[in-house]
Formats: sequence, structure tokens, C-alpha cells
Amino acid sequence: MSDSHVKRAALLIGVLLVVLAGSLYLFAKPHPLPAPPAPAPQAQAPAPVPQATGPTITWSVPQLTQTMFPGTSSTVTVSFHSDQNVTGVIVDVTSSLDGIVSANPASFAAITANQPYQITLTVSAPPEFIKRSFVGAIQLRNADQVPYVYGSPLKIGVRIDFVTYTDQAFTINVPTDLIPADEPLPADDPTNPIRLVSFSLPTDPIPVLYVYLYPHGFDIMAQSDEPPKLLGTNSQFDFYFQMRSAPADPAALAPSGLTPVALEQELLQAIATFKMR
Repeated sequence: MSDSHVKRAALLIGVLLVVLAGSLYLFAKPHPLPAPPAPAPQAQAPAPVPQATGPTITWSVPQLTQTMFPGTSSTVTVSFHSDQNVTGVIVDVTSSLDGIVSANPASFAAITANQPYQITLTVSAPPEFIKRSFVGAIQLRNADQVPYVYGSPLKIGVRIDFVTYTDQAFTINVPTDLIPADEPLPADDPTNPIRLVSFSLPTDPIPVLYVYLYPHGFDIMAQSDEPPKLLGTNSQFDFYFQMRSAPADPAALAPSGLTPVALEQELLQAIATFKMR
């Protein structure tokens, strides 16, 4: 091979080596990863809607609790005032007190700020002799389709309670605040009953309810101008009762929260539960 051919071959080999080295360099050189796409702009949360500023309602009592004898009712008056003028106010009793508590009036056309307003609540105990409790509230709200409650509600608790007095000859359910006494009577007087069970208020020693046990067949009508009323009779006893009118001093009823009418209502309900044993 001539020198010229050798030179050309060497030159060609050199060029190929340069190209090959460049390719290897480019292939081995690290390439930066593509930048991640920019995050899409997030939607801005809407600003919170400011709550309407309602009046502050102040009640005459922090809460109301009542202990009731089954089948009786009572009324209690509460008052409130508002620190703002308000119109179209509904007196709302929560559904948990349906049939137990009602309010009068049921609404106010307008309320003037810082003036007292009264609501009379009627509390009615179910007639069933079941010990239970009812909890709810009364609240003042607007008359619009979308209700808005003004201020804090007045919490109400109603407890149904009673005591079953058990005698060897009978049972009777009585209010929890009545105090029983069993009084054997002298046998030397034939007009006396065999026994007398009485019930008194804790504030008055004179009983408000008497249950008499006479021998069966005893002619009580001949022994008294105002004989007691018959409760029942069996082979051993004739049972009678008498109710005393409310104490002359109204203060005697105050601790129990009773009125003369409410006391009579309780005693009549108690007598209806009398059972001979």
C-alpha cells in the first residue's frame, strides 16, 4: 500500500475515533429532568358570612325544674327581658316537652328593649304511674321561614315521682312529700275504726288524708254526722277515707310549691290508686 493510502486511512480512522468519542460523551453526560408543571391556581375560599347579631335574652330564673305527681298539673310564671327591640317573636317549646309544657302567650308582636315580659307555663304530668323525667326548653325565635333563636333558651326539667305506701291490708300511691303515720285506735270504743293511716304535709302536723279500716259490715253511717267515703270492702275490712281542706296558713303549702287546688288534685289522684291486698 502506498504512503498516500496509508495516510488517508489513518486520517479516516482518526475522524471516526473523534466522532465516536463525541457520541460517547454526549450519551454519558447527565441531562436535567424536565421541570414539573406549575400547580394550577387554587380557588379562593369564600369569606365567612358574618352571623346576625341578635338580642341577648335574660330569664328571671337560670332553669326551671318541677317534680310532679302523676295526673296533676301546675302553673308557673317566668319573665324575661331583651337588650334590643324585637318584633314578631314566637315562644317555642321544644318537641321533647310536647304534651307536658305549654306556654301562654305563644307569641309577642313586639318586644321593647329592657322591659320585662311574662310567660305562664302550664306543666301537666301524664296520668300513668311511671317514674320518669322529661327535659327540654322554651326559646324565643323569629316568625320567619328560616328560624333564628334569640339568646339562650330556658332549660326545663320535669320529673314524675311518687311513693307507694304499703300497708298489710292495702297499698296507695301518694306524693313524695306526704308523711304517713299508722295509728292503732283504742278498742274500748266500738265507734272507733280498727286502725287509722294518715298522711301529713311536712310543714303541718294535721293530716290532709285519712284512710280508715273498720271491721267488715260495721255500720259507720250511724256513728257520724259526716261519715267518711267508702274506698272498698273485703271479707275483713271496710275501707273509708277523708280529705282535709288545705291548711289555713298558706305558708304551710309554700315549701311544696302547692296551691289548695293542686293539693286537692294530688289527693284525689292518690285515692284513685288505692288497692286492697
